[in-house]
Amino acid sequence: MLEEREGSRMQKTLIGVAVTVLSAASAFNASASDDFKLDYRIERTDAAKLSLAQCTQILRRTAQASGIPVMVSDPSEPAVAITGGPSDGRGAIVAYCISAGDKTVHVVQGIGYRSGASVAAFADEAHAALLKAAQ
Repeated sequence: MLEEREGSRMQKTLIGVAVTVLSAASAFNASASDDFKLDYRIERTDAAKLSLAQCTQILRRTAQASGIPVMVSDPSEPAVAITGGPSDGRGAIVAYCISAGDKTVHVVQGIGYRSGASVAAFADEAHAALLKAAQ
């Protein structure tokens, strides 16, 4: 019964994240100019290879290495959000680490909405770092 409830809770969390990602993409695309870029990556990894804490730490470090200050939601929750953006106001990042049973799911978005935004590359860098850590 508990496993059933946790599975349902994780499924609702994942659906909520997917709706958020798609809504953000649709909203931005509706008013997008040539300068707009949205890159995102979604991956599911065995939790034994990549824990929620490791996922969160890697995303935080990758953002900071890119010069992007971030805020991290409560790491004790089964879904952790990492959000931020460079001080030049040219973009934003939104990333999630989600514990889903025996899997760790990561959703990484880099949103560039002004010319010269480098945050779109964050999605590739963070995704690559997470995959490397899960090997």
